[in-house]
Amino acid sequence: MKSPQQTRSDSGREAWIDSAKGIAIILVVFCHVLGGLLTQGLMQPVAGWQDCYSWVYLFHMPVFFFLSGWLVRGRRPRPQSESLAQYAGTLLYPYMVWGLLTWLAHLAGDAIGATNSPANVWAPVLLLYSPSAGPWFLYVLFMIHVLWLIVEKNRAWSLCLLGLALLANYLFPLSNLGKFAIYYGLGFEVAGLLAGRNQKMPHLAWLLMGLGCFGLMTVIFATDPSSHVMQVLFPACLGSAGTVMVALSAAGVRWTAFLEWAGRNSLAIYVTHSFAPPFVRWVLVNRFHMQTGEWLLAAGVSSALLSCALVIWMERKYSLQWLFRWPKLRNKAV
Repeated sequence: MKSPQQTRSDSGREAWIDSAKGIAIILVVFCHVLGGLLTQGLMQPVAGWQDCYSWVYLFHMPVFFFLSGWLVRGRRPRPQSESLAQYAGTLLYPYMVWGLLTWLAHLAGDAIGATNSPANVWAPVLLLYSPSAGPWFLYVLFMIHVLWLIVEKNRAWSLCLLGLALLANYLFPLSNLGKFAIYYGLGFEVAGLLAGRNQKMPHLAWLLMGLGCFGLMTVIFATDPSSHVMQVLFPACLGSAGTVMVALSAAGVRWTAFLEWAGRNSLAIYVTHSFAPPFVRWVLVNRFHMQTGEWLLAAGVSSALLSCALVIWMERKYSLQWLFRWPKLRNKAV
């Protein structure tokens, strides 16, 4: 299947997908650091930063689910048992490994007062059935992958499953499974519609369209910012489309190499980024008496990305691939 714009990186991957994932994972890091500072009352004015936090939360995770559905539709067919083993090794395995490591780090942080809330001693048990006890994205994506694995060869059934996801989101609006299955299903269907088509457009056109999507999303958000943003489907779709279009406009441009790197390593960044910021914030506030929220935000995001880069470098240098996937599996996009 051809992508909307056939620009590939040196590794043979589609650059626009890596760039879109890179934008999304950087926004994930930004929101997690900002959320911690808001919880501590360190960001002023609170209302303005809270709106910024809510605006980004509209679309930064839906992008990942949309792209996951897109990639699944575009992959080569393989036996269901092989796909299931691949999903378990690249999603459930790091979910458990990093859920436990995060819990241990949380316990250590509690000892010096560097966490926003106390660690749950039952977290290792909760990991088995409660996605929120660990890196929830991996758990929920695995479940959605399994659902679409059943219907992916039949378009009528895949459309029915998308309809069920819409219905589930309406009946149970706080369910992550129903909510994010919608974006996954949309990615799956859009990839199918564009299969075999090579739709090239000028980079500027993609950029303008992407900014237009963000502008419309912002207008809708501004009309009722007090609503529960995680239930707003249309603005989330606009933000996801805007991210993809901006990534398409940047594909192949030299200065986007960092975005592509972040996209290629989005799993590693996702599971490791939360360790450094709380301790950096604790040191800056308690040892250097820093109270300026903007500086703490910049320090938190920078420390998160730098620490992730260090882990990624160590993983490759010392062959620690088992940290992020079952050792016997190749590192394939899911």
